[in-house]
Amino acid sequence: MVSLPAGAHESCIGSGLLEVISSLQNKRVRDAVRLHTSRGRKQQDRIIIFGLREVQRAISAKVEITTLFLNADYRLPASSGFDTSEQITVTEPVFEKLAYGNRVDGVIAVAKRPERSLDQFQANDGMILVVESIEKPGNLGAIIRSADATGVGGIIVSDPVCDVFHPNVIRNSTGTVFSMPVAVADNLQTISWLQKHDHEIAIATPEQADDLYNVNFDSKTAIVLGSEAHGLSATWMQGDFKRVRLPMNGVADSLNVSVTAAVIMYEAMRQNRDSTE
Repeated sequence: MVSLPAGAHESCIGSGLLEVISSLQNKRVRDAVRLHTSRGRKQQDRIIIFGLREVQRAISAKVEITTLFLNADYRLPASSGFDTSEQITVTEPVFEKLAYGNRVDGVIAVAKRPERSLDQFQANDGMILVVESIEKPGNLGAIIRSADATGVGGIIVSDPVCDVFHPNVIRNSTGTVFSMPVAVADNLQTISWLQKHDHEIAIATPEQADDLYNVNFDSKTAIVLGSEAHGLSATWMQGDFKRVRLPMNGVADSLNVSVTAAVIMYEAMRQNRDSTE
């Protein structure tokens, strides 16, 4: 006789028994819902991942999945290759509670929080991108996605405001936050690391700066971008660093930070591609 927790029932699949959770008060469900918040993620040292593509990319990056929730109406592709310690099917109302915003499929995973300290940072070859105090998770996710597309060596999230594993960071990065080398540190630690590894620091600012297209972006360049609301802090603005600006022909004097980052990263990719041809 199989004993199931409260709020669960048995469903026959083949010759085995599959646990199906139907109660919103189930402890595993309540713990997973708490991961929607920064406080919940910190308390449990866990993150929550939404969507088959994002979960697969986490697994490919060796992120440890502890629980996999499947919508009862969803059929996991045979090619998914999941091997988790706990796989649970939930009813539609429970899945709706677990889900964060709109979803495209019926897969949600809980995982151990990956280590992202600067001590463990192993950047690939290529330019380093530093983003200071980015406030909007969607912007940070978009930046990471563009960094993945352009072959950036790694990203340092300096003096962070939003959680690098916020659900919207994961979603907007399409899961590339797991494969891209990303570190979290404060400004002084970031500057020290960059100087120790012989990176030339260039800050993105419209003040007394060289035009983007006149700057050489090689693998030893580190470009620094500031927050959406406040730009770069005095730590960077008062430092003896190269300055880079995007040419602006219209009325606006700035672009969204994720757009600015993408423009710079694609220019760096163009330069490096031209140099190898």
